[in-house]
Amino acid sequence: MSPGAATVRAISRLPAPQVWRVRIDHSCADFEKHLRTLDTVERERAARFRHVEDRRRFVLGRSSLRRLLAAELGVADSALVFGVNAFGKRLLLSPDNAIHFSSSHSGDWVLHAFDTAHAVGVDVECVRPGFAATPDFAVALSPEERLRLEQVPERDRARAFARVWVRKEAYVKALGEGMSRSPAHISIDLDATGERCLSYDRNVPRAPAGWCFQDIDVDAKHVACLITRSPAETLQRSRVALIGEFRLK
Repeated sequence: MSPGAATVRAISRLPAPQVWRVRIDHSCADFEKHLRTLDTVERERAARFRHVEDRRRFVLGRSSLRRLLAAELGVADSALVFGVNAFGKRLLLSPDNAIHFSSSHSGDWVLHAFDTAHAVGVDVECVRPGFAATPDFAVALSPEERLRLEQVPERDRARAFARVWVRKEAYVKALGEGMSRSPAHISIDLDATGERCLSYDRNVPRAPAGWCFQDIDVDAKHVACLITRSPAETLQRSRVALIGEFRLK
């Protein structure tokens, strides 16, 4: 059984979602072992990556997800069968289980979020110099978000922009619709209590309420966000959603 398995089994008994982080070791000696845990579709996708670092990040991310889910469900890695919904979101088809999960990878980290009761989304981003100046990302912001970022000192703008971006990504991941919704029509702000909230989603006539955002400081170079439909008071009691680090061997 993989390291951390005894701990991850406690997911189903916790009142709040869990997030596991996995550091990507690009010199992983057992990379081929992790590659063999993937199914045929995943291996074919891994082979299409042009850069070795991207291929390793993808393979180790998928392998760690399998090991964490297998430990939680008490089955072998090979017993897990995945599918996708109409928007490409990955779903666990077998064993039949109500566990919700979301994964993201960037830079040195992969993050996996799990919840047994509600939809969950997680996103991580490596903060790169000039990140906030990238036109493709800037047009994804709502007018309110652009205005707020313009008021941030230039030296802090890349990290502030990454914060906004991971919140949006986590939200659409939790919806299970990927980027089929225009991110520029989604705005995330502070509510009257100072908590992050969905201000609006103009992609739909009426966006569902009750989303809870929790920013996660992974390290000095990476930011992340967790979003869940769990009641706000449940997430508040947890406070720290980043439960632990899962080490691949």
